[in-house]
Amino acid sequence: MPLDQTHPYYRFPAKIRLEKQSLDIKGKSISLQSGMSITANIKVCEERRIMSLFTE
Repeated sequence: MPLDQTHPYYRFPAKIRLEKQSLDIKGKSISLQSGMSITANIKVCEERRIMSLFTE
């Protein structure tokens, strides 16, 4: 996604699939709801050129 005033950094849309509809945080189960947002770091387990991640 392009840079803009609100997000002055590169962003990449991603789809995720969860095993369940809640997260366990510090021993508490937090139910997920539609419309919640997420910020995450995606770890790539193999060495690849960065462009190949987006072109394959």
